[in-house]
Amino acid sequence: MAAKLNNNAFLPTPEQFLADYHPIEQELCNLLRDLVKQALPNVIERVRPGWRLIGYNVPNGKRNSYIGWIAPFKGGADIGFEYGVLLDDPDRLLIGADRTVKQVRWITIWKPSDIRPDAFARLIKQAAEVAVRPGVLKIARAANQPTAIDRAKWEKM
Repeated sequence: MAAKLNNNAFLPTPEQFLADYHPIEQELCNLLRDLVKQALPNVIERVRPGWRLIGYNVPNGKRNSYIGWIAPFKGGADIGFEYGVLLDDPDRLLIGADRTVKQVRWITIWKPSDIRPDAFARLIKQAAEVAVRPGVLKIARAANQPTAIDRAKWEKM
């Protein structure tokens, strides 16, 4: 079972947060949530109302390191990775490298069949490993490399 961080009594639970969304958005988010919790049993899940997402941290010594998020939106959901620029993505699932997005990457889901459990679990586990590395922010900012999907979009421009 995933650990819960709720230091603030005013933070909604993920279930309360998702209750305001359409059932398909709830379903997609809950499928992704289950996948994150299966891949990382000790993950810390917390609603971040200001960002309108469910954030995930992993224990890192005496602290926790932020690894990513699940965010519902009209008709779908994103699963994102804070240091996505550093993830190995042989399936070319990650999007987000453009001229303004330097370190995060995400995958947009429109229907349950878009979820590729094995590939997503690999990215989730990698995201946790990367997030606890010393100096990861400096490494991510230096990397700033576009994904194959992003490069293909730029070539069409």
